[in-house]
Amino acid sequence: MDGSIADNRRCLIDSLCENVDEVVTICTESCCFTGLLCAVTCDCVKLITRGSGHCPGINCFGKVTVIPISQIEAVTFCNTTF
Repeated sequence: MDGSIADNRRCLIDSLCENVDEVVTICTESCCFTGLLCAVTCDCVKLITRGSGHCPGINCFGKVTVIPISQIEAVTFCNTTF
């Protein structure tokens, strides 16, 4: 892995680790996910996102989304409640 790519990856992981238990939006090539950041490893992140269609209630939680670090294109750290 190129040095600058490795540095960028480490910086991304550090920033994500500092924001565990915060609401984030993570965009990949195919989709954007907004949810509560609950875990970060060197390989992936886990978000708790709102359920879609199969949950009772409009604002239910419970869907865990795992996103590989290598697929992350952009991150927004949200200053909001979820």
